[in-house]
Order: sequence, then structure tokens, then C-alpha cells
Amino acid sequence: MLNPDGNTKYQNFAARVAEKEGIYRIHLDLLYWRRNNQSAQEKD
Repeated sequence: MLNPDGNTKYQNFAARVAEKEGIYRIHLDLLYWRRNNQSAQEKD
């Protein structure tokens, strides 16, 4: 289970990744989750 300190660390990391990629944090799932999900579907 994620505690408040862990959540803060994840949120800060996500903010840094989004800034580096030049996107909003909300779009990180499009960049990572959907790409990984597509790869999994292609293996089926």
C-alpha cells in the first residue's frame, strides 16, 4: 500500500518525467501504459 511519503515521491518523479518529455503529467499514461499495453496485446 502506498503511504503519503511514497505517494509524494511518485508524484514528484512523474512531474520530472513529464517536464522532461514536455507533456502534462496526465498524459504519462498515454506515453507508458498504452505503449506497454499494446506490446502485451501484440504478444497474444
